[in-house]
Amino acid sequence: MIISKPQNHEYGTFYQGYMNFFDEKANLFALLSERLNFVKDFYAKISEEKSKTAYAQGKWTIREVLGHIIDCERIMAYRALCMARGEKKALPGFEQDDYMQNANFNQRTLQNLLEEFVLIRQTTLQLFENLDENAINQLGNANNNTVSVRALCGIIVGHEIHHTNIITERYL
Repeated sequence: MIISKPQNHEYGTFYQGYMNFFDEKANLFALLSERLNFVKDFYAKISEEKSKTAYAQGKWTIREVLGHIIDCERIMAYRALCMARGEKKALPGFEQDDYMQNANFNQRTLQNLLEEFVLIRQTTLQLFENLDENAINQLGNANNNTVSVRALCGIIVGHEIHHTNIITERYL
């Protein structure tokens, strides 16, 4: 399965930073798959104690960051499913801070969160692997922005890379 980098008109400017991680020859599906093992290895090196820490007052803990990655992947994959199936209605946005207030990521172990990430990523891979070219190219509306199914794949990968980089730079 090859999913190429989307064109600028396939996603809103908010997501440009995520797309900057990829060159024009990138296969987003291959990256989505490769990052599964990378993420497993990355978080396996972080202790349960360290995972309860934030880099500054008012910032999320490492557990909360991973929980946020999981929530976002789940939402973006749902959007991709809807659009791939031809949904014409606008899909709602979400407020990450409101989601965080209603999550219990710090009451869970890092290992438990990592297990959930693996399951979510595996189902995301199954979703994208079984879409045909027509479905991958579908455009829809999410949070009042045009977005393609292809772009959603890139957003999922780029979002995880973004937060992994922040953890590396600010937490570890």
